[in-house]
Amino acid sequence: METEFKAVASARLISHLAAEPLKRSISRRLLGKPYILYSDLLNVSWSMYETGAIIGRARRQRLRLLMQLLFTKPNMNTSERVIQWMQADAQSRWEHFNKAFGREPENFIELISDAELAKAGFNPAKPNSKLQAELKRKLPITQEIPDSVVTMGVKGIGFGSCFPELTVTLYRDRHYRLGERLSFEAREAQILEEMTLFIAEYSPDLLNPLGLKMVKGKVTHAFDS
Repeated sequence: METEFKAVASARLISHLAAEPLKRSISRRLLGKPYILYSDLLNVSWSMYETGAIIGRARRQRLRLLMQLLFTKPNMNTSERVIQWMQADAQSRWEHFNKAFGREPENFIELISDAELAKAGFNPAKPNSKLQAELKRKLPITQEIPDSVVTMGVKGIGFGSCFPELTVTLYRDRHYRLGERLSFEAREAQILEEMTLFIAEYSPDLLNPLGLKMVKGKVTHAFDS
């Protein structure tokens, strides 16, 4: 799986979707190299996982086609292995959270950020000075940073394809808790529109097979059932 994993870190579509959120999260010093706070990296990571999950849910019947947007000329064997890896990771992540916390996650923030903090020995439910210091830790911008964010987005596709109903539930819980007004349906349409624009420019032959099209500059799309 090592070869496929290295390819995942540079997945084309997810790299495109992650570029702007990651750029907004990077801080620049007057002197010295740019950095990202660990808290901001966690935020970008769970957000990209959620984005991937929405894509995976919307195109769960067309995952093999989707692989062509993630990798350059993937072969059938590689595509199948990556799909299996993504979905196995989703199952494992869900089960591990339930075991570690004794309950199911209520949103993607908990599934990703809280779980990552717990693995590092912190309890997100009981903030203290050590946790605050960890969240404020400045990480240098190396290739590992974008690679980790993109990989999280790819893994999210596996989650959405395995757990389509939970994807909606976890999104709506966050929407409710944070008081955001963007419905799941509106967010899904946003992501698919950005995805369509990317495909139209770089892989237009995949638009129709993926149930996506542009009519007079307007994006339209069908949803998998």
